Amino acid sequence: MVIEVIPDKLYSSGASNSYRIQAIPVYLRDDITRGVELGEKYNVIGLIRKDIMGENIMLTIEANNIMKVTSETIPKISTEIPKIITDLYEDCKSSPWSFVLNLAYSFADQICPPGTYIRLKMCILLSLVTLLDKQESSYPLHLLAVGQDTILIHRLLMYGKQFAVKTCNHTSSNHMSGKVTCDKYESSPYFIEAGSFHLAKNGVCYIGDVERYKKSAKEHIQSALGQRKFAVDISSRYTGGLPQQLEETLSCHVWGYTQPIKQRQSNDPFLGQDINNGSNTFLECFSVVHFTDFGPSNTNEKVYLLCAYHQLTLSMEHNFKSKISEENFHKFLRYVKASCPKMTEECESLLHGYYLASRKTRSSESNSKVPVSALKTLYSLSMSHARLSLRSEIAVEDGLMAIWIYEESLTERLGCQR
Repeated sequence: MVIEVIPDKLYSSGASNSYRIQAIPVYLRDDITRGVELGEKYNVIGLIRKDIMGENIMLTIEANNIMKVTSETIPKISTEIPKIITDLYEDCKSSPWSFVLNLAYSFADQICPPGTYIRLKMCILLSLVTLLDKQESSYPLHLLAVGQDTILIHRLLMYGKQFAVKTCNHTSSNHMSGKVTCDKYESSPYFIEAGSFHLAKNGVCYIGDVERYKKSAKEHIQSALGQRKFAVDISSRYTGGLPQQLEETLSCHVWGYTQPIKQRQSNDPFLGQDINNGSNTFLECFSVVHFTDFGPSNTNEKVYLLCAYHQLTLSMEHNFKSKISEENFHKFLRYVKASCPKMTEECESLLHGYYLASRKTRSSESNSKVPVSALKTLYSLSMSHARLSLRSEIAVEDGLMAIWIYEESLTERLGCQR
């Protein structure tokens, strides 16, 4: 078997743009061909060999052994919570929600002023600390931000994804779920190129503006997010018989943004956001859909004025320093990801009760507007909030915050219940 590997620095958080993207062929033989998966990280031990193919000289690796890198095999780094965050935690002990809200308040203050887009920032933090290991019961937190100021939303999401273990920006030159081509090494009938979903495994796949995708691409994203799996199509020209499909589990968070079709004209809380009917089913596949422009129009104008003032101030002050630095956020998020809080019966009962009630109240004669995956999303939100709150158990307070975030998302999209 011939595989192509790339340095993990290309898709790790904080990767530099100075790296040259070049795949390295690796020859695997006998038993070491088993268990190789697309998008995983491996340590390859072998010898460099030089192959002459016509006028081209190709350097390859003849592998003697290949070992999968997992969280268990990575050496443990002694990580402590930075003192500035510890002091903040001590100051916020009087409230079960204040600490996480203060983290969101200070997050990405280089991009927009502290206190603005606070719920979007909190959703970013919650998604970053949601684990996607196979033994983890949590569900991916896919995030879609909807607002008029797409430039600022894009900058916020780009800033947030640098804290993920692995990231991948989906571009038009890449395929979402992989591509099957002829094997240029002539070792097998076909060659499978990894897609963005593969390359972002256990991390964040950033798809950008969803409105730039065609209808078929949107349907593919909706199917992958809804079923938590995607397929690589292998046509009959490669199989020599019937076409086949290689199914893969979606093991990454998908982030994106879009702009509403019409700017919100009414402040009536019983009216949802103005979007075209065709996108309603597409929005449902995301765990959390956050409308940044929801609320009174004068409030949004204040946010834009604050952002403009903040950008002008930063451009004049070159020595601007954040209250909590990026390095402190990196250390803190790395620390909380190692924790695994246990779900309490009280919180589980609360989430289950809200799930049943919301599906009943927001239902029509044919179906419910609340998706079936809502309960798994609530579990993931409450577990991530417990991690950020440095709790060993998922308490009722974590469940209440998860319900608040999800209910706000439903209200912004569908309007309040009369």
